[in-house]
Amino acid sequence: SDGEPSARFFVDELTAEPENTTRFLPRTDWDTFCNQNGRPEGKILITLVLFIYAASVVPDSLLMFFRVSGGSNTTYSKINSLRQIIWEQNDDSVLQQIGYKIDRYMNTGYICLLYSIMLFILFNTPLVLDLILNALAIEFIHRIDEELADADWWDEGNRWIRAGTAELVIQGTLRLEVMKNPKRLCKMYDIDPKEYKEALGNASLCDERCAERDEASWDYLSEKEWIFRKNAEVAKRLDNDYALLEFTKPNTQFGYFAGFLVKLGLRKSGVFNRYHAYRTWSRWEKILFLPKIPDHMDDFENKNTLNKKKIKGWATEDSDYVEFGKHVTSVLLGRDVIQSVMLSIEHGHAFQIPLRIVIGVLEMFFYAIQVVFPFFIASCFFIIPICY
Repeated sequence: SDGEPSARFFVDELTAEPENTTRFLPRTDWDTFCNQNGRPEGKILITLVLFIYAASVVPDSLLMFFRVSGGSNTTYSKINSLRQIIWEQNDDSVLQQIGYKIDRYMNTGYICLLYSIMLFILFNTPLVLDLILNALAIEFIHRIDEELADADWWDEGNRWIRAGTAELVIQGTLRLEVMKNPKRLCKMYDIDPKEYKEALGNASLCDERCAERDEASWDYLSEKEWIFRKNAEVAKRLDNDYALLEFTKPNTQFGYFAGFLVKLGLRKSGVFNRYHAYRTWSRWEKILFLPKIPDHMDDFENKNTLNKKKIKGWATEDSDYVEFGKHVTSVLLGRDVIQSVMLSIEHGHAFQIPLRIVIGVLEMFFYAIQVVFPFFIASCFFIIPICY
């Protein structure tokens, strides 16, 4: 034996008798936690672990924090930046909102919280071997989900991430939620409601039946599409399946599960046909030129008199780090929650308000953990010699 007890006994403070309960962790009151009973080699080992955390975990977590916010120049960061735009526009579904924020939590405060809990466990671990095993265990827990996502069988050729990114571009650019609502469409694109009503009545640009009619019509085909349809008809008449596949758009499904959903009738179309209902070309043709040209377009020739603050969507001239700092400050002060709730009210999505409040509060919590984590690691260098 190395002189350390193999088990800890907890004594009742009133009777001085051993308690008949088994504890997963020792008492967490300060006298028990800060008892200075640790072995010297244990202090050295924990100090080395802290140096590893300070040199590796802290910089990695801060860099990931920056990437998740969309400020970095990496592909992942740019996708997150696009995702943030859709969140701010309130153009995403409830499941998209939940998945997006869970991904953000898991890549920010969750990592810091995981390592903080592990440090607490290490401080309460008397045996040197247990210290080593616990320190290795946290690395396994932290890396397991990343290793699964990088596996070849998980998303071969990054098909899902590419399709998802294309979907984000469509959502962020076309504003699909706006296309469903004529009032919001007229307000956003400065269309006279009377002119819109004369053109389409109360109909929106999203209509599955109208899309099917327009798709079947020859009037809205490009030259290439016209040739392909003619060839497809010939191939069908000649029972040439290979030629038919060449000249028709396949209903692509990724994976067996997606195909199973189609067979059950839970999903009608493939990955790239989700927005078929918006292909109402006959309606687009009637309202495409109704929006008015913005007045400030005339000012672009004279940039000195151009008031950029009045132009929605004008790119900021601040550096990525300044924008990152503004974003973090806005989240921690709760401004993001308020803006998110106000946006849901403006768009008539009152049912999303409780969800957005919960998501915003959780984001504040995880951001706070992320900001405090480097200071916590620094303070541990002083706590070890005093308490362990």
